[in-house]
Amino acid sequence: MLNKRKLLFLLVTLVLVGVAGALLTNNIHYPAEETLSNTPPRCVPHDIRSFTLMRLKSEGEERQIVFRRTDPVLRGVSESVKKLRAKWAIEMPITAEADANLVQRIVSSLCYIPRAFALRAGDASIPNNFPLRMEFFWADKGPPENWQFAFSNAPKSRRVVMRLRKGTEELFFSVPDFFMRLVGSQLLAYQNRRVMSAILDSVEVVTLKNKGQLKFTLERNGAEWLLIQEGKKNKLANESARKFVNRMATLRAVSVLQPNRERDCSVNGSDYSIEVKGRYIPDELITFRMEKSTACSSKRLETFSIHKDIENYLSVDPNEFL
Repeated sequence: MLNKRKLLFLLVTLVLVGVAGALLTNNIHYPAEETLSNTPPRCVPHDIRSFTLMRLKSEGEERQIVFRRTDPVLRGVSESVKKLRAKWAIEMPITAEADANLVQRIVSSLCYIPRAFALRAGDASIPNNFPLRMEFFWADKGPPENWQFAFSNAPKSRRVVMRLRKGTEELFFSVPDFFMRLVGSQLLAYQNRRVMSAILDSVEVVTLKNKGQLKFTLERNGAEWLLIQEGKKNKLANESARKFVNRMATLRAVSVLQPNRERDCSVNGSDYSIEVKGRYIPDELITFRMEKSTACSSKRLETFSIHKDIENYLSVDPNEFL
């Protein structure tokens, strides 16, 4: 009999708890629909084929930088493959190859904006002027669509106010201040200053010559590198060899000189040259002229201005790799 009473008490208790929970739930104040839209409308980064950065100067003049994606539209492949093969060009105010990694970061950041806070139109923190503006265009799926972003420093805050116009909508958000730095850089920052066109992971063989004379060859051997010297037995190279290849593959110029049809990228007359071979990439020749502090690649249109200290790497003794 006692067990039945305990069971009945337990059932009554559970019913009362359920009823109380339902009553409490009805009294909970849920955020209004407006506050749930803190995340701006999203887009697919790889659908965007061009965009324009516009900076309003103090005297009212507007400077534009126009970017256009130049690799073909890929279908049926993963997003990671699309990102790897992305190529961007600057079309205004100069014609040059853009830094694809930086441009993709801009596009991806604005398609998936983190830590945004929606602001109502008329909010006191919304500035009157938006000196930095962007326009996105894409026409991969249906008619061309245009989104406009504008940025301005929020008063007395390290955050930035972003205005988004999508069709007839006008939305305001408070976003982290790195957006202003990301889209407010100088023209040089958006240019591709990597001297080597090939991607590091695709490089299989690197050959260095000095004044046309062979110094050594490094050949990938799994996760290691082999040192190949004329008349000597191939030897397994140390960590210094990997660092040398990495340094050459990621070498960035001080500045990018305009394309020159009369430029000479041949080995003749160069102080150093590097020949690059690899998987799924065309052979590439990079030459260095130390007197002029310039370098050029057979796979790039531009000539590059480089630091003189790069010669410290190019004049390496191959015995340091053993």
